[in-house]
Amino acid sequence: MLETLKTSLVLYGGTLASTTRKNLRQRLKSNFANPLREQDNYWFDIYESSKLLKSTDRLFVGYSLQTD
Repeated sequence: MLETLKTSLVLYGGTLASTTRKNLRQRLKSNFANPLREQDNYWFDIYESSKLLKSTDRLFVGYSLQTD
């Protein structure tokens, strides 16, 4: 199934199909994810996630290149 704005997953109030890396990082931090690594030259950001997701200690958020 092709993801569109109408069918996109909503994460912390924003649709993944239309969000940017910068916007997602802001949303995660505003929901108590503590960044351990946020660098644009890596495919994944790493967060300490115990306050965000119960019974966890790490959250890896991966990104892909934007395509048309």
